[in-house]
Amino acid sequence: MAKALSIYLGREAAREIGTHGWTPELFGTLLGASGGPKWFVLRYLDEVLFADFLQRSDRPLTTLGSSIGTWRHACLAMPEPATAIARLERGYLY
Repeated sequence: MAKALSIYLGREAAREIGTHGWTPELFGTLLGASGGPKWFVLRYLDEVLFADFLQRSDRPLTTLGSSIGTWRHACLAMPEPATAIARLERGYLY
C-alpha cells in the first residue's frame, strides 16, 4: 500500500525533528498558496493541523498566504478552527 503522506526534509530539519520530535514549537511560519478548489483536498489536513497540532503550541505563528490560502489561515484564528474550516467549505460550495 502506498503511503498517504510523504514528507521531505532537509538535513537541518531532519536533525531538529529527530532530536525534538514532531512538535508544533518547531514551526514559526505557515504558508498557504492559492489553488482554487484544490483546497478541498487540503481542508482535512487543515482540520488536523488547526484543531489539534498547532493548538498545542504557545509560540506565535506567522501565516503567509494568497487567495484561498489566506482564507484557510483566517479559520486558524477562530475560536474553533475545525468548525471554521467546515463553514468555509460550505460557503465556498454554496
